[in-house]
Amino acid sequence: MTINLSTLVNYSTKVCTDEIGVNVAPLDNQGLVPSANLPSYVDDVLEFADLASFPSVGDTGVIYIAIDTNTDYRWSGSVYVAIGQTPNVIGIGATAFVRFDASQSLSGANQIQARSNLGLGSAATTASTDYLSAASGRFVPATNASTAYTIEPSDFLDNGRKYISFTSSSPTTITVNSSSLSGVAVGQSLSIFGDGTGTFTIAGSGITVIGSGAFTKIYEGKTIIVEGSGTIRIVGAQP
Repeated sequence: MTINLSTLVNYSTKVCTDEIGVNVAPLDNQGLVPSANLPSYVDDVLEFADLASFPSVGDTGVIYIAIDTNTDYRWSGSVYVAIGQTPNVIGIGATAFVRFDASQSLSGANQIQARSNLGLGSAATTASTDYLSAASGRFVPATNASTAYTIEPSDFLDNGRKYISFTSSSPTTITVNSSSLSGVAVGQSLSIFGDGTGTFTIAGSGITVIGSGAFTKIYEGKTIIVEGSGTIRIVGAQP
C-alpha cells in the first residue's frame, strides 16, 4: 500500500466548518482575526491617524490613540473620551503646565499673572513698550526739525530705547520740565542727537539738572537720565 504523505499533511491542516468560531477563530473579510476572538491584551491599544478615523463604535477596555495629537481615548459606550491629560499639557491637576514648545493662549487673568511674575506691571495686553514685545530691544528713532521742543513723558521708553535727532540749522532749545517727568520712573532715559548745523541746548525748567546740556559740535549725542521726580542727569560730551 502506498501512502501519499502530502495528502496526509493537507488533511491534517483542514478544519471542519462547525469548529470555526468555537475551537478555531474565524477570519474577517480582510483575512484577519476579529478582536472579539483575540485575548484582551493583544489589541487593547489601537492607533489611528486622528480622532475622525476611529471606529464609529468603539470597544470597552481598548485604548485608542490619535496620532496627530498623541492623545489617548477610551470608548464610554457612546463617545470617545480623552484619557488623563490634555494635549500639550504635562502633568495632571494643580501641577499641570503647558509645554514650553507648544502654542499657548492665555486668558486676561493669566496674562496679568504672568506679567506680574516677571515684574512687568499688571496690564493684560502687550504694549509696544513691553519687555515681552518682539521689538522691545530695538531703538525707536524720531526726527525733529523744530527750534523749540519740550520733552514729553512718552519720549522716555523702557531701557532708553528712544532717541530724537534734531536737524535744525538754527539755534534749538530742548526743554525738560516737571511735566516732562510726570509718571516717568527713575532710571528711564532718552538720547538726544544734534544732527543739524544749528546750536543745540538741553535746558531744565523748574527741575534740577546735573551736567551740561550744551552741544559743542554737529552729530554730538547726549543722554537724559531721570534721577528723581524733579532731577535729571545729562551725560555725554561735555564742553
